[in-house]
Amino acid sequence: MEVASVLAGERWSDHPRCTHPLLAEAVRLINDQVGDESRQRLVRLIPDVIGANRRHPVITAELVRVLARHALAASPGDEALHWADDRARRRIARWESGGWWRHRWLRASDYWFRTHERVRVPALLRAMLDCDDEAFVAVVTDTIATYHRTVRRLDAGQPACTPRCEEGTADIVDAAPEPVRQRADR
Repeated sequence: MEVASVLAGERWSDHPRCTHPLLAEAVRLINDQVGDESRQRLVRLIPDVIGANRRHPVITAELVRVLARHALAASPGDEALHWADDRARRRIARWESGGWWRHRWLRASDYWFRTHERVRVPALLRAMLDCDDEAFVAVVTDTIATYHRTVRRLDAGQPACTPRCEEGTADIVDAAPEPVRQRADR
């Protein structure tokens, strides 16, 4: 994230303003977790996080969903991960079905949501600590793609999810991640 901040014309920082806080935190933590070879693969993704700083309740919820989905692949029985995934899905459904007052409330509570102890990135990624580097690189790639896909949907005025989402039965993210491999060295 330090390189991204400099390339974006900001001061040297691992908390660049040019990147969504949740996305930046995920990249920082995963960068610290993986080995040198995988870290070099993450370097190629730097241009994709520069300018990825749009703040919107749907973007935050989508990022939480993709992180929770990957963590659930490593730890399917973790109730906290299911709670985070469900809470994010509900926030998206509320945005889609709400009026101006609901949009205002969701925007006002976005900071609370992304800093809630059960939704914070370390809590979401804790279940993956024994996973191999490939799983972590997949998390970063999928999280960045989700950010950009969600921004395109919002810009086009498209709903973030299918109409069934309001009923609470639809998945916002289309496909589940592949089962993760555990690290051989642990």
